[in-house]
Amino acid sequence: MPTKIFALGGLEEIGKNTYCVEYDDEIIMLDAGVKFPDANQLGVSAVVPDYSYLVENQSKVKGLFITHGHEDHVGGIPYLLMRVTVPVIYAPPLAAALIRDRLKEFKLQDKTVVKEYYPDDVYATKHFKLDFCAINHSIPDSFGIHVETPNGAIFSTGDYKFD
Repeated sequence: MPTKIFALGGLEEIGKNTYCVEYDDEIIMLDAGVKFPDANQLGVSAVVPDYSYLVENQSKVKGLFITHGHEDHVGGIPYLLMRVTVPVIYAPPLAAALIRDRLKEFKLQDKTVVKEYYPDDVYATKHFKLDFCAINHSIPDSFGIHVETPNGAIFSTGDYKFD
């Protein structure tokens, strides 16, 4: 059975960073960002990815893993939760605090659980094993996420900066 890796946003654009890894009956997500509207999109506060596939397959969604707290990686979470059941969101401490504040603002704090992760943590689902490594970025608590799948490993850096 193949491992499917696909982006709902974030390719050839700045923003909407939302990536999915699917194997059999499980989907995990990496980041859930927004894109800020351009000058021609008057009245639009945020541009979000098309969540249709996740709506149709929400029973497979096992969790959302966040690399860091910038809006282009976490800003789509309230819009996602309005359409898709995400049982748990794993995020570094700073991003987790930002996410909790945003969920309160949208009155969605009861829609999911936000758990903090740290560099030595390891999470496993039926088909995936995830661990984290700190990376340099312009916001503290930025991490790369290593995902072991039945067909090999994936490493997502989110964003990073060289000092």
